[in-house]
Amino acid sequence: ARALAPAPDLLLLDEPFANLDASLRSTVRAELLDILKLAGATVIMVTHDREEALGSADHLMVMSSGRMIQSGRPREVYERPVTLEVAELLGDGNVLPCTVRDERADSILGSFAAPGVEDGACRMFVRSEHLRQCSSGEITVRVTAASFFGHDALASLELTDGACLSMRQFEETLPEPGDEIRISINGPVAFFPPA
Repeated sequence: ARALAPAPDLLLLDEPFANLDASLRSTVRAELLDILKLAGATVIMVTHDREEALGSADHLMVMSSGRMIQSGRPREVYERPVTLEVAELLGDGNVLPCTVRDERADSILGSFAAPGVEDGACRMFVRSEHLRQCSSGEITVRVTAASFFGHDALASLELTDGACLSMRQFEETLPEPGDEIRISINGPVAFFPPA
């Protein structure tokens, strides 16, 4: 392809890094993106890898069943998803029922501002990394499992009503299964209509 179009204005890439092993994938992706930026080429890249999409894009478009659901800058789409499907496609999170009244959402995790959200039942979405372990946290949970991944850790939590949450943390201390800990929410919360 490069012999036919040595300096393309537009390049279409379909899962270009899918068959590379994980350590090579990030290196090749970074090098290719640097080359393409220097060349000033516009690139449309299709990927099912959310980290690849978020880390590579200047502008992100999320599609499902052949239709565009949301587009924008990666951070904007990640932090303000317009549907629960977009929220879940782009990262781990927790979905809990809540009730909205007068732009306040009440859930087992507490009460939250819900500007523009209609009164009634809805679903609240909190990203796993927005749950934080802290001694002053208002929510008490029991740790049911914990996995260490090197760069972060994922803990499975159980609320007093039996509901389960996942908490991704980047601190050095990792709670142990069986521990009772206190958590708080440190990040945006999104609201979606009931299923």
